[in-house]
Parts: sequence; C-alpha cells; structure tokens
Amino acid sequence: MALTLGTPQVFEDGATSLLSVTALSSTQAVVAYVDAGDSDKGKAAVLDVTGTTVSAGTPAVYNNAGTDRVDVVSLSSTKAMVVYRDDGNSNYPTAAILDVSGSTITPGSEAVIDSNATDGSRVVVEKLTSTKAIAVWVRNSDGKLYGCVLDVSGSTITPGSATVLTSGAASDQGIAPLDSTHVLIHYDETGRDAMVLTISGTNITTNTVKDLYANPLTGGYALKSGILLDTNLVLVESSTATDGRLDLLSISGTTITIEDQLALNTPASTHGALAKLSATKAGLVYYNWDSPTHRCRVDTFTISGGTSVSKDGLTENVATLQSDSGWFSATDLTSTTFLVVYRDNGDSQKGTAVVVSMDVSNARFYQGAGTLAEKFTLPFTGVNPGNMTLNKSLGTVVIGSDAAATTMVVYSDWPYPTGTASGAGIPTGTTITSTKWV
Repeated sequence: MALTLGTPQVFEDGATSLLSVTALSSTQAVVAYVDAGDSDKGKAAVLDVTGTTVSAGTPAVYNNAGTDRVDVVSLSSTKAMVVYRDDGNSNYPTAAILDVSGSTITPGSEAVIDSNATDGSRVVVEKLTSTKAIAVWVRNSDGKLYGCVLDVSGSTITPGSATVLTSGAASDQGIAPLDSTHVLIHYDETGRDAMVLTISGTNITTNTVKDLYANPLTGGYALKSGILLDTNLVLVESSTATDGRLDLLSISGTTITIEDQLALNTPASTHGALAKLSATKAGLVYYNWDSPTHRCRVDTFTISGGTSVSKDGLTENVATLQSDSGWFSATDLTSTTFLVVYRDNGDSQKGTAVVVSMDVSNARFYQGAGTLAEKFTLPFTGVNPGNMTLNKSLGTVVIGSDAAATTMVVYSDWPYPTGTASGAGIPTGTTITSTKWV
C-alpha cells in the first residue's frame, strides 16, 4: 500500500497562516485561515473535492481585522463554526457561523466568547450537536483553561458562561469529540494531562484528570489533534519541541485508560493533525525536523484490537514548511482519503490544499496470528485471482477487494499452488476478517 498525493490546489494567493480545515461531507470541506497578505484578516473558503481534485471557492471574510489562533468545525453539511482571537477587539476569543451554499460562504455575526479574556490565548472548538459546540481557551489573566457552550440558532451564536477547567496555568490544549454531552481535552499543566468534560445544557463539569506524561510537552499547536475512532476509543497527538506522540485512549464513562503510546521520533517529528479514516485507521500530517528539508509530511497508522497503534511507514512529503508548523491542518473524507491544507513556502506562502489517498492496488494483506501469516499481493480482476500470488499458506486462501480491509471474500474456488499445501481449496463465498493492511 502506498500514499499518493493529488494535484495541489491554491485557495489563497496571498500569504497564509494558522489554517484549520473541517469536512462538511466526503466531497466538500471548509478551510479557515489568516490572510497574512491582507492585514491578517480572517477568511474562509469552500473546498470541493472530486476524486483527488480540489476546487476552491471564493474566500469570504469572517473577521475584518487582525485575526489569530483559528479553529473551525463542521456542524452540518451546510454549516461550520469558526473560533479565533480577534486582535481588532481586545484580543477576545470570538466565534462566527459560516453558512455554506454551493461554493459560497456567508459569515454570521461575530460573538465574543469571553470578554474577560483580554489578550486571550488560542481557542479550540468541537461540535456537540448541529446546534451546539464547545470552545476551550486560555485566559491570560490567570493562565488557566476555560470552556463554554456555544448555542447556535441560524447564524447567531449565544455563548454560555465561562467555566474554569484547570486548577493551575495550562497551555497547548487540544480537543476530541466523544458524544453530544462529552468531549476529551488534553493539555499541559503539571504534566501532559487529559480529562473528559461533561456537558448538560450550558453547564460544563470537569472530571478526573489522567496523566499522559509526567512532564509537560509544551511543543504543539494542537489543532485537529484528537479523533474519535470508535464509540469509546480516542487517538490524540501531543508534541515536544522535536518529538511527536500518539496516545491511544479508551473511555469508560469519564474514566480514561491509556492503551498505547507511540513516539514518532524517526525522523524527528512534531505538531501533528489527525484525520479519521476508519475505526482502525488514521491519517496524520506532521512537521518533520529532518534537516535541511523541514517538510510537512503525511502518514497513516493502524489501530489493532483497540489496544495498540502502529505506524504504517508510508510517509510522503507534502510541501516545504517553515519552522512554525501550526500552519497546516487535516480532515477526513472517506475510508481511503483525507484532505490536507497547508501554507506552501515553496510557492510564496500561498494557502494550498491536497487530497491524500491510500492506494491499495498493490497492497499486501496479512491474515493470521503472531508470525503465522498468509501474504497476498493485489490486485485481481473478476472471479479470477489474476496476478495474486500466494506466498505462504496456513490452509486457507482468501481474496477480496474491500479497501477498508475489514472482511475479505473468496470470489471463486481456488486450489492451492503446487508445493505450498494440499486440499480442495476454499469454496466461493468464504469470508474472513482481516487483521492488517501494509
């Protein structure tokens, strides 16, 4: 299996920074960003996706002043919410609705999230329902994390009261969805910590803190750094200055259990954004410190049995990126594709989007336990195994074309090749659950 990149599409000709992207559907997304070439105004654009081709709509201004710390989340197939620091209004954390019709965005009125957070630090946002979201930010007066519920009616946002979330100063927060009344936040405080927040109406309740690492990581601009893989399984990305980490967490009620932790330090990597492909597969875009190239890269990861995460090792370069690597984002499209947006320093710092695809046409499928495995190379055509090669036999022969690789189906009777096994082969219609694509 390989990763392939579609044709990059420029959505902003001026210099961009602080990008965030969210999918509205498998064929459409919204990107929000700071237009550094136009007085740091906050802008957003629709990205339509056909196969691996991206088409960009005309950018719309959602904040006609200096903008910083941008994050965006979809609420429905026609509506997204953007949050940001409004440098033109006392640096308050602020939110606005982005209504989408075709390739046109109509921004709603801006709503101040916290008027006590003058010179507020970055703000992140996550969907609860189609009419409700939650924002989390740092109030610089005391350095603590705060959160509030954002109720949506049409294009109007009504923020609830701010709730303090941490007992001490915190930073580098990320957020991941769980369900309509719970989210997971991860952040630096005494160490790298995680906590489930419970939401009832406009009230937010904190719960027991889980220590992910003993020391703060203090390295990441944690946008799109958490994804819900399954009903109770979350994958989050955390970073030091030169070392990215993936943490596989299971959630039971409000209790967090660490299932696996994976360091991404070969080559040195940091500041990742995640995209869900399936319950067992995730895409990651991250900054690579492999001097002197310093590139934004993409890779995929496999989650096995809900207890382990492993790197597929299919890294591809996207574009040369400068050292402030908060300037890219990712979102899922399908089980085999995700969308990456980034500032292309190789092309005048333009805002650019590209589709990343997992190419399974020449994949290898492993089935079995431990070191015992059958290995096949694909593709094949029709009911004829074609050029599929049996490398090792355990007594079963399995062929199929399910790109998500959850169930493989035998489409025709196929005897074992000479010298590998004996018997009548496997009947048409036999199915088997797969364990891994590589």
